[in-house]
Amino acid sequence: MVGYIRGVSTLDSRNGLLDEAGTLLLVVDQPPFLEGAINMGLATQAEALFVSSLQPSDEPTLDDVLAAIAVNLRVRGATGCADVLAAEYGAHPDEAAHRMRWALSLVDGCSTAIAA
Repeated sequence: MVGYIRGVSTLDSRNGLLDEAGTLLLVVDQPPFLEGAINMGLATQAEALFVSSLQPSDEPTLDDVLAAIAVNLRVRGATGCADVLAAEYGAHPDEAAHRMRWALSLVDGCSTAIAA
Protein backbone atom coordinates (compact mmCIF):
# COMPACT_ATOMS: atom_id res chain seq x y z
CA MET A 1 0.00 0.00 0.00
CA VAL A 2 1.60 3.21 -1.16
CA GLY A 3 -0.15 6.54 -0.94
CA TYR A 4 0.03 10.23 -0.19
CA ILE A 5 -2.13 11.23 2.77
CA ARG A 6 -3.17 14.88 2.93
CA GLY A 7 0.41 16.20 3.05
CA VAL A 8 1.02 14.66 6.45
CA SER A 9 2.36 11.19 5.87
CA THR A 10 2.65 8.28 3.49
CA LEU A 11 2.36 4.55 3.72
CA ASP A 12 5.31 2.87 2.07
CA SER A 13 5.45 -0.52 0.39
CA ARG A 14 6.53 -2.13 3.70
CA ASN A 15 3.24 -0.91 5.28
CA GLY A 16 5.18 1.63 7.30
CA LEU A 17 3.80 5.03 8.21
CA LEU A 18 6.22 7.82 7.29
CA ASP A 19 6.20 11.49 8.25
CA GLU A 20 6.86 14.27 5.71
CA ALA A 21 10.63 13.96 6.20
CA GLY A 22 10.45 10.24 5.41
CA THR A 23 11.10 9.14 8.99
CA LEU A 24 9.52 5.77 9.71
CA LEU A 25 6.90 6.30 12.44
CA LEU A 26 5.18 2.93 12.62
CA VAL A 27 5.46 -0.43 10.88
CA VAL A 28 2.34 -2.50 10.49
CA ASP A 29 2.75 -6.10 9.36
CA GLN A 30 -0.74 -6.06 7.87
CA PRO A 31 -3.38 -3.37 7.52
CA PRO A 32 -4.80 -2.88 11.03
CA PHE A 33 -8.31 -3.78 9.92
CA LEU A 34 -7.36 -7.37 9.27
CA GLU A 35 -8.29 -9.59 12.17
CA GLY A 36 -5.35 -10.15 14.51
CA ALA A 37 -3.04 -7.67 12.75
CA ILE A 38 -2.40 -5.61 15.86
CA ASN A 39 -4.63 -7.62 18.19
CA MET A 40 -7.33 -4.99 18.41
CA GLY A 41 -11.01 -5.05 17.65
CA LEU A 42 -13.13 -2.78 15.53
CA ALA A 43 -14.23 -0.84 18.62
CA THR A 44 -10.62 0.11 19.48
CA GLN A 45 -9.98 1.14 15.88
CA ALA A 46 -13.20 3.20 15.89
CA GLU A 47 -12.13 4.91 19.13
CA ALA A 48 -8.81 5.88 17.51
CA LEU A 49 -10.68 7.20 14.47
CA PHE A 50 -13.16 9.04 16.74
CA VAL A 51 -10.35 11.05 18.38
CA SER A 52 -8.66 11.84 15.07
CA SER A 53 -9.01 15.13 13.24
CA LEU A 54 -10.80 13.45 10.33
CA GLN A 55 -14.33 14.68 9.70
CA PRO A 56 -17.15 13.07 7.72
CA SER A 57 -17.05 16.07 5.38
CA ASP A 58 -13.41 15.17 4.54
CA GLU A 59 -14.69 12.02 2.80
CA PRO A 60 -11.59 10.17 4.04
CA THR A 61 -9.99 7.50 1.89
CA LEU A 62 -8.89 4.10 3.16
CA ASP A 63 -5.33 5.45 3.48
CA ASP A 64 -6.62 8.43 5.49
CA VAL A 65 -8.44 6.12 7.90
CA LEU A 66 -5.47 3.75 8.29
CA ALA A 67 -3.12 6.65 8.97
CA ALA A 68 -5.47 8.32 11.47
CA ILE A 69 -5.88 5.10 13.42
CA ALA A 70 -2.17 4.29 13.39
CA VAL A 71 -1.12 7.79 14.47
CA ASN A 72 -3.68 8.07 17.28
CA LEU A 73 -2.86 4.63 18.66
CA ARG A 74 0.86 5.45 18.51
CA VAL A 75 0.49 8.87 20.14
CA ARG A 76 -2.32 8.24 22.63
CA GLY A 77 -2.46 4.46 22.95
CA ALA A 78 -5.73 2.56 23.19
CA THR A 79 -6.36 3.79 26.74
CA GLY A 80 -5.70 7.41 25.80
CA CYS A 81 -8.13 7.18 22.89
CA ALA A 82 -10.76 5.71 25.22
CA ASP A 83 -10.13 8.53 27.72
CA VAL A 84 -10.73 11.22 25.08
CA LEU A 85 -13.81 9.37 23.87
CA ALA A 86 -15.24 9.24 27.40
CA ALA A 87 -14.57 12.94 27.94
CA GLU A 88 -16.36 13.81 24.70
CA TYR A 89 -19.37 11.68 25.68
CA GLY A 90 -19.46 13.52 29.00
CA ALA A 91 -19.21 16.98 27.46
CA HIS A 92 -21.19 16.49 24.23
CA PRO A 93 -23.17 13.22 24.39
CA ASP A 94 -25.34 13.77 21.30
CA GLU A 95 -22.47 14.84 19.07
CA ALA A 96 -20.22 12.08 20.41
CA ALA A 97 -22.84 9.41 19.72
CA HIS A 98 -23.22 10.65 16.15
CA ARG A 99 -19.41 10.72 15.61
CA MET A 100 -18.97 7.24 17.10
CA ARG A 101 -21.66 5.82 14.79
CA TRP A 102 -19.77 7.41 11.89
CA ALA A 103 -16.43 6.00 13.08
CA LEU A 104 -17.84 2.50 13.62
CA SER A 105 -19.53 2.43 10.23
CA LEU A 106 -16.36 3.67 8.50
CA VAL A 107 -14.09 1.16 10.26
CA ASP A 108 -16.52 -1.67 9.51
CA GLY A 109 -16.71 -0.59 5.87
CA CYS A 110 -12.94 -0.40 5.61
CA SER A 111 -12.49 -3.87 7.10
CA THR A 112 -14.88 -5.22 4.47
CA ALA A 113 -13.01 -3.40 1.68
CA ILE A 114 -9.64 -4.75 2.80
CA ALA A 115 -10.91 -8.31 3.19
CA ALA A 116 -12.33 -8.27 -0.36
